[in-house]
Amino acid sequence: MRVSKLTAILHIVSSTVGYEGSMINGIQSLEQWNSYFQPTTSSTALINATYWLGAIISYPFTQFIGDRWGRKRVIYVGAVISVIATVLQAAAQNVPMFVVSRILFGFSAILSGNSASVLVAESVHPRDRNVLTASYNSNYYIGAILAAWTTFGTGAIASSWSWRIPSLLQGVCAAINVMFLPFVPESPRWLVAKGRVDEAAHVLADAHANGDLDDPLVGAELLEIKGNIRLLKNDNPWRDIYSSSSNRKRLFILIFLGFSLNWSGNGLVSYYLSKVLAAVGITSQDEQTLINGILSITSWLTCIVASWSAGRIGRRTQFLSSSLVMLASFTAVTISNSVVAREPENKHAAVSVIFFIFLFMSGYNWAFNPLAYSYPPEILPYNLRLIGQSTILFACTIAGFFNTYVNPIGLANIGWRYYIVYIAWLATEVVVIYFTFPETLGYSLEEISPLLEDDGFITKLRKKHIVEKNKVVVRGPA
Repeated sequence: MRVSKLTAILHIVSSTVGYEGSMINGIQSLEQWNSYFQPTTSSTALINATYWLGAIISYPFTQFIGDRWGRKRVIYVGAVISVIATVLQAAAQNVPMFVVSRILFGFSAILSGNSASVLVAESVHPRDRNVLTASYNSNYYIGAILAAWTTFGTGAIASSWSWRIPSLLQGVCAAINVMFLPFVPESPRWLVAKGRVDEAAHVLADAHANGDLDDPLVGAELLEIKGNIRLLKNDNPWRDIYSSSSNRKRLFILIFLGFSLNWSGNGLVSYYLSKVLAAVGITSQDEQTLINGILSITSWLTCIVASWSAGRIGRRTQFLSSSLVMLASFTAVTISNSVVAREPENKHAAVSVIFFIFLFMSGYNWAFNPLAYSYPPEILPYNLRLIGQSTILFACTIAGFFNTYVNPIGLANIGWRYYIVYIAWLATEVVVIYFTFPETLGYSLEEISPLLEDDGFITKLRKKHIVEKNKVVVRGPA
């Protein structure tokens, strides 16, 4: 079976994370959950922040396990931990028990998500890489949609099962991973790095040449991978990530992108949508969960279109257009909120807030969702991929941890004025992306790496993108 088909199993990892994010948003809108735990502003922040704490703790383990024992084992361990966390959350009797489950979910999400995205990038056919890597994180919204509509439906249950059922269903995707991961091939690049060249050849043949070991594409790819890994064999990835000018540029891009994934204003919508809606007079449980459900669907549809566009329009174009749409729409959200604050009965302003929230999330999902996991492996050499992917997720989790504490406090104290902070960050994003993010469209993973070693790599790749704007390199048969 082709690896590109088996990536569907790996994409479920992203759905697991999406379910968790939307579910916690949904159950915090439920009266039953609020009456059971009676959360204060600080305890709500604690519950949300501990997810990111678990993610931070997982950071050093991801690269160590993934490079030593393989990408698949990391994903498997993460899936098992997620199942354990599901049981704890569904059975939670108090806030501390709920918090422990959240820490475990955060730990498992980074452990599995980091390695799954790298495994997809390292395994798929060069022709399919743009779409399959970009669509990986788009599956976040499949989980988000399931969670949003589950909480909308269970909201009618009068008992604590209104939030325990969504919590219990959280483990379904992880359980699927546990069952089907044995059928997913290991990364051919990891196999070559461990001296298992014959196994790598079979994986490449199955994935890229319909099982034909004698196909010229298989031999060419294997030779390219072996040469690249041989050059990096004695390198220390922890030292190399900051030792050269080109790697420091990579590191800057990764850290900035990681913070942007949570500091673009989406953190307010993802974890505090109920508070954002309440601020404009939408306080009904049914209305809030309904909006959450519809928002998940529109976000997913945007991701699908964005993923299929990734191999045609280029990464820089997607990032820049995404940031500009977010900047414009979040500014409109801020202005509309200021009107509602002065005129609470102004329904037009309240509707405007909802409209621009939908537009903002569409802008975010045009680039920052599909490219969050596909872009980093493209600009990193083999020996830095797991560390680099861990770095971007570490920056993302630090930003998320900060957000979950600061957002509710900022909203409670200065209301709509707090949104101005995100407007400033979004403006910064546009400038940084324009001047530092290289284009990677049209290159194999091994071809990108040496180009980035040139101090003029951003200019070089930008010029190539202009010359070959619509050209995609296709190698061999599927």
